[in-house]
Formats: sequence, C-alpha cells, structure tokens
Amino acid sequence: MRIRLILLVLVWALSPWYAAAQQGGTVSGTVTDALTGAPVPNAAVSVASPTFTRQVMTDASGKYSIAGVPAGAYDLLVRQNQYLPSRTHVTLTAGEQTNDVQLAPELHFSEVTSVSPQGRSQFESFQATNVLGGQELTKELQGTLGATIENEPGIALRSFGPGPARPVIRGLDGDRVLIVEDGLRMGDLSSQSGDHGVNVNPASAATIEVVRGPATLLFGANAIGGLVNVITNDIPRSPITKPTGKTT
Repeated sequence: MRIRLILLVLVWALSPWYAAAQQGGTVSGTVTDALTGAPVPNAAVSVASPTFTRQVMTDASGKYSIAGVPAGAYDLLVRQNQYLPSRTHVTLTAGEQTNDVQLAPELHFSEVTSVSPQGRSQFESFQATNVLGGQELTKELQGTLGATIENEPGIALRSFGPGPARPVIRGLDGDRVLIVEDGLRMGDLSSQSGDHGVNVNPASAATIEVVRGPATLLFGANAIGGLVNVITNDIPRSPITKPTGKTT
C-alpha cells in the first residue's frame, strides 16, 4: 500500500514536467544583417535533428518563432539569398528560448585590371594610344571628327569634301576603323560609303580617344585598324553641383 502511494505521488509530481516535455518548447529570435544590423525578412529558419525538423520564414522585421519543439539538441539553420548560411547547435528545453542570428553577406570578388583612375574588369580594360581633351582638344577642334584628329600620329584623313571626312588609321578605313560615342556604336553609313559623314559633332566631345591594337577586338572582329571613342558629357558622370559649359 505504501509503495503504491509513493508511486502515485511521483506520478503526480512528474506529470507537469511530462506534459511540458510532450507539448514541447518554443524557439524564437531575430535574424539581422551582420554588417548593417538591418532585419533580414523572408529568411528560412529551421530546427533539425535526426527525428524532428520544422521550418518557418522570418517576417518583415526579421523575427521568427517555432513552437512545439520537443526538448533536445538541434541544429538551428538560417538561409537567405545573398547571405552565407548560418548553422548553430542549440539545446532546447521546455518553455520559450531566444536565439538571435546574424547573417554575413555573401561577397563575390573578381580580378580587376586598372589602367585609369577608375577600375575596369579585364574585358573592359584598354589603354588609348592617343587622347585629345581639354585645351588640346580645343586647339585641334574642326568641323568634322576626321579633321579634328588628323594631326595625331599615325592618323590620316579620307575626305571627298569637308563633310564626309573620316579618319584613316594604319592605312585602314571604312568598317576597319570603328567610331563609337561613349562606348556605343554609331548608326551612320560613313563606314560603308565615302559619301556619308560621321554622325557626331566634335564640339560636343569632352575627350576623344584613339585605341589601337588587340583591345579593339573587344568591339568586334572587323575593327582591326583601330577605334575612335568620342566621350561626351551628355550623360553626367558625376553629380552636377555648379554651372558648367564651354565656348568655341
């Protein structure tokens, strides 16, 4: 009789603990950016063990809550695009447990070759052999692009008059010499016919670059003679804080 009474007392004392263990605990927290401290929404948060797995998504404020987790040891996994995944070993008990997680941004590095004040990738890197800009460009400025760079070393002029003037580089002309404006191809017919002029105004140029060598192949296989890049200020490259302009 006494043994049965002791057993009943033990069952009565342990029943709340057993019920809590059966019900499980709750793990919650906030997922933030390790660099900025900003919350990370829509991150996948899961607790996993060999016998139990449950996953939720963080809300707009980066908070998550997983209820009904049995007591035991788990891996707390957090995954989100553009961040490195996080894995933390946690031991959960009955009740609510807080586990905040910081995700490190996933950084991608690429090799950069720089031949100018601004870094460029290997596929965009080239060095101009002739550059006209500033006062030098103002001195040489003519009515056509070909006449403007005619006095540069290694450059001649093909002209059937003052209008259809076009540069000749290394004795090559036509589609063998590519003329671009701000790195973009021109849509004129001067490379196909000597009767057409280059559709660019030299007076609008801030810098004129002449490129020769293998770098011209970045713009196509036919530009084996050279490349003339007319850089304008039509698209600002830096914030405009004061009135600018020039006169000729």
